[in-house]
Amino acid sequence: MTGSDRNKFMGKRSESIYGHLWIFIMIMFCAAGCGYHLLDSGPQISSPIFISVQPIKNKAPYPELDWRVTDAVVMELNNWGQIRISKEEKADYILTGEVLSYRSQIPYTYDIAQNPVEYKLTVEMGFSWSEGFRTSDIDGKRNVLESKSIPRLIEEEIYRVHSSDLGETKRAEWQAMESSIKRITRRAMDQFLGIGIS
Repeated sequence: MTGSDRNKFMGKRSESIYGHLWIFIMIMFCAAGCGYHLLDSGPQISSPIFISVQPIKNKAPYPELDWRVTDAVVMELNNWGQIRISKEEKADYILTGEVLSYRSQIPYTYDIAQNPVEYKLTVEMGFSWSEGFRTSDIDGKRNVLESKSIPRLIEEEIYRVHSSDLGETKRAEWQAMESSIKRITRRAMDQFLGIGIS
């Protein structure tokens, strides 16, 4: 190949590279203009979302569960930078939930004398999610645009038995319950919003 031929070849190659680069830039520009994002983490939230968490209903025969579960759900949502807990009249979304079943003190492991060393806890919940906005009416009623529901989410947790201190065992149970509720909340929000935040 002569020097002249080599120059012609390199010129065509450069034109080809710049041509492909220009096409790629145009695709990226159009994608951004249409609201698409080339990310692997799913939909991104650019501004805060205001959520009203309604008191969790409780079908299990444990009176304390309603407020304990509600607190655990709120604590989990407060850990998410995109989410703000708000009053219902100012919320973008309303989250309601229900404890469907709750079982604790299920023997999981034993010592040599066959005394329980660890218990297993199982909690089952359902969630509903409504999306709406405040109308311009004086009474401020909401027009519900969309609603979703997750009828059943189950989580389990193992916790330590303190045979000499029943109060400590109960505290370990509540901590296990809280961990389970937080995982359930993350799973529910991942389905509602499509933003898996750990």
